[in-house]
Amino acid sequence: MHRLTTQDIVKKAVGNSKYKQTYAGLHKLLSTNTYRLMREGNTLFLVHIIEKAVCEIAVLNGDTKDNMMQNFYGFLKALKKCNYEKVYMESNSITVMHHLQDKGYNIKGVNNNHYLLEL
Repeated sequence: MHRLTTQDIVKKAVGNSKYKQTYAGLHKLLSTNTYRLMREGNTLFLVHIIEKAVCEIAVLNGDTKDNMMQNFYGFLKALKKCNYEKVYMESNSITVMHHLQDKGYNIKGVNNNHYLLEL
């Protein structure tokens, strides 16, 4: 798949009807000093810095499922290089959680579809 623009990734992830609202929300969050937007392939990762070595992420995927998992692994490696130890995330996909466990990530369920990954 060719490299999409940030706008195209957001559109593909949330749909055209929610694009403007989502993009404006991202812009507002990124104007603070506690949010960062990272990219791996055609997947965007919104990182909310909670405290030193702890963050919460949201994923906006504009890629295929297989590529998204590869992008996710690359992103988690980058977080580890930035000295993050704990990553909170929400996922409705048990398959994604199993793939991460198969790669050796320690995952704990926090509550309904919310997880803690230890890097």
